[in-house]
Amino acid sequence: MLSFRIKLALWAALLCGVVLLVFVTASSFIVYENMLEEADFQLKENSTKLVEGLRSTQDDVAKVIPELGASLSAERAELKLLRVISHGALIYADPDWKVLPELQRRSRSRYTTVTHRGGTWRLISRSWQDGRTVLLAINLSEITEEVSRMTRTYLSALPLALLIIGIGAWWIAGRAIKPVRKITSAAEKVTAGDLSERINERSGGDEIARLTRVFNRMMDRLERSFQQTSRFSADASHELRTPLAVLQGKIEEGLQRPNADPEQQELLADLLEQTQRLKSIVQGLLLLSRSDAGRLSVEREPIDLGDFISAIGEDVEFLLEDTGTTYTSDIPPGILCRGDEKLLRLAVFNLLQNASRYGSDSGRIRCSLDTEGAFAVIDVGNTGAEIPEEEQAQIFERFYRSPQFRSVQGQGLGLSLSRVIVEAHGGTLELARSDGNENVFRIRLPQ
Repeated sequence: MLSFRIKLALWAALLCGVVLLVFVTASSFIVYENMLEEADFQLKENSTKLVEGLRSTQDDVAKVIPELGASLSAERAELKLLRVISHGALIYADPDWKVLPELQRRSRSRYTTVTHRGGTWRLISRSWQDGRTVLLAINLSEITEEVSRMTRTYLSALPLALLIIGIGAWWIAGRAIKPVRKITSAAEKVTAGDLSERINERSGGDEIARLTRVFNRMMDRLERSFQQTSRFSADASHELRTPLAVLQGKIEEGLQRPNADPEQQELLADLLEQTQRLKSIVQGLLLLSRSDAGRLSVEREPIDLGDFISAIGEDVEFLLEDTGTTYTSDIPPGILCRGDEKLLRLAVFNLLQNASRYGSDSGRIRCSLDTEGAFAVIDVGNTGAEIPEEEQAQIFERFYRSPQFRSVQGQGLGLSLSRVIVEAHGGTLELARSDGNENVFRIRLPQ
């Protein structure tokens, strides 16, 4: 895909090329017409000299022709006397030319261009009152050759001219779109956590200055709206934590009563489960709002990923009891990274929990650890249904639930939370493979 700058240079070169071609054509035509007028003038002038010579020699053509040739010795064009008629009698005819009567009649009182033996000639037929008529011809080969040479010179210089024009247009376009590149660079730097990027405004009322002002005003509005939304999410999540904790404590207290009604016990157990689910959602939202606001605190401490994943694996094996799903791991020792162990534990555990929830019955879950350049790579895979291609980008969105897994318990925050945590550590989280046999999520963490 060509850039706007290159497109502009190509269009400028094309337009200038068309203009130059029109100019060359017009110039060649004008030069040819001017040189043709000069040839016509020579014909008229020499026909007058010829008749004056005939008068002085009493129609002795043999004497006049050498004099005519001598008078043209300095001229480039070849001049020929074709016919001389005196008082109705033909007194001279060039043996190499066969002049048809209609050609002679057609050439009277005007000039005529004819082709003779592969050459182009200009003819004039002039008559005088004393009964003399002469027919002269001048060779236009020199004229056509000079015009052709000039045209070839123009055309040979045309590619160089177009190259210079293209380079010049490319340079000018670069200067012209420099402010646009600044706007593009500023837009690329904008993230959910940093909407403070602005462009230095310049005075003037041109389109670029107006675009800069509109961009900055738009960023002001977005920053205010985002700050209000982020503050609301953080405040709401924070305020909900206390009543949820109190509610959970009261429900647990009710469950511990020895004389409670079994139906009440069952009801309280359901309420406790939903309260814990709601508490998990609130904690996730609070974590996401901190990330959006750029206030997600990440402590950098050395972590032995082998021991770290092995410890998580024990919790996963506990979750998989009585499910028929097997868990395997390939954890080589000695692979380290620096990060927040609590947050990374949440990220990896979310992936393993999703693998257990969305995997196939009596399937398998695996977790492997490896290195790739300067990165530690953690793969979490599970057997299960293939994730449709159109959903593979959506699964990382907040609260997204695939239609085929609506019945599975979850909030739709696990993958988005894991990605936020991994990216806060300078790493990446992606769906590495989904082929119907296994779904593999891959974490890359800088070592």
